[in-house]
Amino acid sequence: MLVGYFGRSLGLRGGIGRYARELLAGMERAAPANQYLLYTNRQPDTELGANTILRAGPRRLGRVGYEQFWLPAQLMRDMPDVYHSPDYTLPLAARGSFVITVHDLIYLRHPEGTSLRARVLYRVLTRASIARARKVITVSDYTAREIAEYFRVPREKLRVIPHGVNPHLQRLAESADSPAALARLGVRKPFVLFVGLLTPRKGVLELIEAFERIQPQTRLECLVLAGSPGAGYERITERISASPVRERILLAGPADDVTLASLYSEAAVFSLPSHLEGFGLPVLEAMLLGCPVVVSDSSSLPEVVGEAGLVARTGDAVSLGEAIARVLTEPGCAEALAEAGRQRAGLFTWEKTADLTLAVYEEAAESRR
Repeated sequence: MLVGYFGRSLGLRGGIGRYARELLAGMERAAPANQYLLYTNRQPDTELGANTILRAGPRRLGRVGYEQFWLPAQLMRDMPDVYHSPDYTLPLAARGSFVITVHDLIYLRHPEGTSLRARVLYRVLTRASIARARKVITVSDYTAREIAEYFRVPREKLRVIPHGVNPHLQRLAESADSPAALARLGVRKPFVLFVGLLTPRKGVLELIEAFERIQPQTRLECLVLAGSPGAGYERITERISASPVRERILLAGPADDVTLASLYSEAAVFSLPSHLEGFGLPVLEAMLLGCPVVVSDSSSLPEVVGEAGLVARTGDAVSLGEAIARVLTEPGCAEALAEAGRQRAGLFTWEKTADLTLAVYEEAAESRR
């Protein structure tokens, strides 16, 4: 099978970039007889397999210009059996058998973090792309329900394929000098860890308040916030500056995989109290490395953690603090969650994600014949 793959997101940090990289690598391993045409006008930040050919476009074009005006001509020349965009939109002027991944509807539910131009483009292009696609992949049952309701998509057109988690984080954790990594960041144990975009939508403000509430009784040394600034970041920095425990709240910045492995493996608790998540990959990463997790009861997060983590009420700092304190103070709780988390994370592999995605390609290509 000749597969076209939209590769601009291979150069992105965060969940979508990791998804695009891990999925392509998994499919290269799972189906080496396929040939993959990687369409992008950015330099990929990953090594490509022997069965992947780079189709580079002009870098001067932005995403919309490249995808909507340059890419259709390339697809016309190459005529792949199926074309997949892992990042919300398709080249609408092109013809072919299309698959699209829609990770979430955050740009609709929380538009405050997106520019007006981007909101308009996503509303128009994503709706039209979903209509054009033969199959729509999404990463959780929650998001599938959202897509079906908002875009009036028949459920038979949707396929839920969760993310995987890469076991290389375990190998990194085993080989890392974690005490040195923590010392470089100024992290003291025990600490609570957050990994993700630093924006109020992720529940960071509630996490800061929860940490303030429980710090004296739990004797936590630090709250570590690892990630890049997002919309509303100034609200977070202002809240930290006003905090009575501000010297214990550390902004670690975006962390590489080696540093993340050390943070996950050494944290007393990992918390993602987000208001809306399409999936929540950092939760899996934390569970893989045996870190007890506490999440909000919002969107896909309870679906991802199952019975392997504690769930607090969304937007409720008191509930969040109580859940984190329970992990730290209740005898046996942290150990039970750590073991349940490892088992839960083992169910999510990129090999499984790749196999299920390849099956969707076969469906889409077959429906074209």
